[in-house]
Amino acid sequence: HRGQFRNCNVFVRFHDADGLVVRVDGYPVQGTEVLTGTRSWTRVERLVVVPPRAARAVVGCFLSCSGTAWFDQVGLRPVQAPVWERQLTPRAEYFWESGLPGPPFSAVEGNIKHLERLEERLDTRLDGLVKFYKYATPGRKRELTGTGGNAHVEGRDTIHSVSWADRHEVVHLLTRSWGDGNALLGEGLAVFLAGPWQQQPVDSWPRRLKARDELPELARLVHTSDFRQRDERITYPVAGSFTGYLFRELGLEDFKRLYRNVYPMSEAEAFDAALRAVTEEGLEFHEKAWLEAVLAPPEKEEGETKGSSGFDLKPPEKTKR
Repeated sequence: HRGQFRNCNVFVRFHDADGLVVRVDGYPVQGTEVLTGTRSWTRVERLVVVPPRAARAVVGCFLSCSGTAWFDQVGLRPVQAPVWERQLTPRAEYFWESGLPGPPFSAVEGNIKHLERLEERLDTRLDGLVKFYKYATPGRKRELTGTGGNAHVEGRDTIHSVSWADRHEVVHLLTRSWGDGNALLGEGLAVFLAGPWQQQPVDSWPRRLKARDELPELARLVHTSDFRQRDERITYPVAGSFTGYLFRELGLEDFKRLYRNVYPMSEAEAFDAALRAVTEEGLEFHEKAWLEAVLAPPEKEEGETKGSSGFDLKPPEKTKR
């Protein structure tokens, strides 16, 4: 069903001696990686640290959408807990497993500068320190967090990444205070502000995808479940380019209004209505205007490449309406 969250995993929930749930980093459960779609038997596991007040652990199997799931050989076993090294900096706490090298100075300085530029650009300040967990491999990150991929954010202050510098995830932390948003705007803004995608200007990617007949209609990317089901090598640069267009066209305050009025499970019709409430024009109009701009042959201007992204591109003044 379209309104459902597509989740399927195994989780652990801890209780204290009185039977109350013991939250870990603010979460009532700790789960394995989420599985979706039709697939063969898949082994999932996660290392969890038992919180101090825990007296009992409950292991559960979770399915939140239509379909059928089979679980077999579910269990717990004691293992050695990871030992984390820690370094405190002016804006972040860095954590890495003992025996691995710590954060290089260049990454620490780069993260601070990027965060401060983003705070100014988005007129949003991150209170407190960023907790930055660095993992040796994506596999180790999945084992310890239950989430695959190279990076993700957790809560309002924590980044988990296989890299010491992660410009993309910093954007997600800052926009958490705006609301949930949907993947098209959320991932799009992070791609746009993080800089070039795959070392190429993000606005060059719609042309590449169009030439390969792989450019999707935006209406098919509005619903977050639809977005996540597609190849991120296509969805991310398309979202980055389109969201960059909206960010420049609307200006910061109107873009925030749009972001707050679009939800992860919004359909194309709801997204269209949210756009009209801010700009008086709908998705079809803005998709056409965006494509006319990015599909045109790139033009070079002195000291600037058109269609670049992030801080390499100075946004024009907000369009008068």
